[in-house]
Amino acid sequence: MSTINLQPSQPVLAAADLPALVDLYLADCETRLAPITCMSYRFALSYLTRWWRETGPAHGYQLTEVLLRAFARWLEAQPGQAAEFLAYNSRKMILIRVAQLFRWAHHGGYIQHNWAAHVPAADGEPPLRRIAANVDRLERLLLAAGQSTKPARDRAILALFLGTGLRRGELAGLNVQDVILYANQAGRLLVQKTKTRQPREAVFGSRAGEYLAVYLDAEGRTSGPLFVGYPGHRLSTQGVYNVVKSAIRRAGLDQEIQGPHDLRRAFVTVWMRGRRSLPNAQILSLQVGHTDPKMTLHYSLQTVEDVEESYISPLDLMG
Repeated sequence: MSTINLQPSQPVLAAADLPALVDLYLADCETRLAPITCMSYRFALSYLTRWWRETGPAHGYQLTEVLLRAFARWLEAQPGQAAEFLAYNSRKMILIRVAQLFRWAHHGGYIQHNWAAHVPAADGEPPLRRIAANVDRLERLLLAAGQSTKPARDRAILALFLGTGLRRGELAGLNVQDVILYANQAGRLLVQKTKTRQPREAVFGSRAGEYLAVYLDAEGRTSGPLFVGYPGHRLSTQGVYNVVKSAIRRAGLDQEIQGPHDLRRAFVTVWMRGRRSLPNAQILSLQVGHTDPKMTLHYSLQTVEDVEESYISPLDLMG
């Protein structure tokens, strides 16, 4: 006969070597994943190692489920990039990476128990994302970018996000010589630093090209990083993020746009509106660098010329 156990035993992990385990995991990730992805993993797991160095000694480096819940609460009090505290999506991403770490460690025999099951979900709710469908607000954002100390550069950055759907790291990695401008100001970009490590071409329309041409004319450079900061070095991914967040604040859109990835979503939303078919989705995947689990793009004969023929972005809907 079974009975109720009011004091069940709780699993405990002797975790003095947790920072070393994180280093092993990240080293393994570097053999499998793109550098920009590894950088994101390293950033997320830095919160775990920092917290454990602060918390571990007081608990004899014995990790428990209760302590993992305390870690999730600790994240809520950590400063964010552009807000007072880490946003929900940031905390969610960090906790997902921690669970992945433990899953990997269990699968590799580093730990006997799969501690991923004990990592809590982030508390709270994701912010509402309505901006993708609102072109008026995107126009406000572009205008706000022109109020910075580097208006030509910042408008070009915003225009390329809205006009190509690039990822932040992809945009930051562009060089001047990667830009092809046609006579009508439309063109192509050779995107070399991609998430999949496979270079691709991305198309932009004449509206995005106009902003880009103004910036290139002002710079007068024919090579080197496309977007630069002070004192002339390549603008980092964090620098690109800061440009977008500053424009968001000046436009008063903090509650509606979180950062560059929302501009990527806006591009995808406008592209697919009224064109929800597999062929159009395949063409869009060529543009934004999505991979399909069923390898539909691998067997597709569509090319960058098909992207140019189907091209549309939020900029084309503006007055």
